[in-house]
Amino acid sequence: MLNLARIRWLGLTGIMSASCASSLSSSNRAGLECTLDQTAEVCIVHHPEAKLCDAYKEYVTTYTYLMNKKELGQTKDQLSRTAFSVAKACDGAAGRFIRVFEILMTAGVIVSEATKLAQDLALSNDESSKTFVEVFRFAFLENYLDLPLPEAIGLARIVALNSSRQSALKASEFKKLVEYCLSKEGLGLSRPNCAKFSADLISYDIETKTKSVGSAFIALMEFLREDKDGPQLPSYDAMQIARDVMKVHVEGGKNFIAAFKFARDRNELGLERAQAITFAKDLAALSRAPSPSQPVSKPDPEAKTRDQATGPIVQ
Repeated sequence: MLNLARIRWLGLTGIMSASCASSLSSSNRAGLECTLDQTAEVCIVHHPEAKLCDAYKEYVTTYTYLMNKKELGQTKDQLSRTAFSVAKACDGAAGRFIRVFEILMTAGVIVSEATKLAQDLALSNDESSKTFVEVFRFAFLENYLDLPLPEAIGLARIVALNSSRQSALKASEFKKLVEYCLSKEGLGLSRPNCAKFSADLISYDIETKTKSVGSAFIALMEFLREDKDGPQLPSYDAMQIARDVMKVHVEGGKNFIAAFKFARDRNELGLERAQAITFAKDLAALSRAPSPSQPVSKPDPEAKTRDQATGPIVQ
């Protein structure tokens, strides 16, 4: 084992602790690839090609846009500091800033708050800024949620910054949830409750990225409330079950529906409705596959053994 390894770093030689030589066949540390040459006793650090940040373009675009907004009443120094902050986010930052700033100013947000929020979104990504604009529209417009301005901003911010999903898909799913929870045929919730409900459900979809949370929720609700093969529950009870199932996984409803039908089938388990619901909930709770770093936990050998053939509630 080598105590020290000489490093060839962009043509220079340096010293690195023995961890590289003794334990690295390959690694990635802070974006660097490191490979060990055992023969030469050299730890070679490979630097990925750095991408040019077109900071000047982003700065000038932002500065020129703000300069043309005479009504803002800001000094050149103030505008320059804002543009410099936006430029830190590199490619596309000016467009993100302008997109968010425009809609906030149109809605009547004061300049300082609009600038701060637009800067935050500029530092995120294109998808987040687009999602913010679309969700803000749904939250603020009279024919949708018609929320007070601060609440509409807060809701849009939560939805936009809590996900990396495609903007068009995420915004359309949010709109679908809002329309469903406001309509009498859907949940018939009040606008404030519908806003919180929609934001909560969208947040369940952070990790799955491309799944349709709105469509999945509505399909599960229709099964729970209306399907002839479903439990035909009141809306409130159905909503509680649907939310619990989807907290585990957005598409957990597939497991719930299949498990409920299996449990009710007289040729299979033949359970009563309440037992079938419990069985389906227990099975749907397993919808999230364990990651390699989180293996399936072993059962407690001292725990009371329940029916081993069909699950915890089958009698």
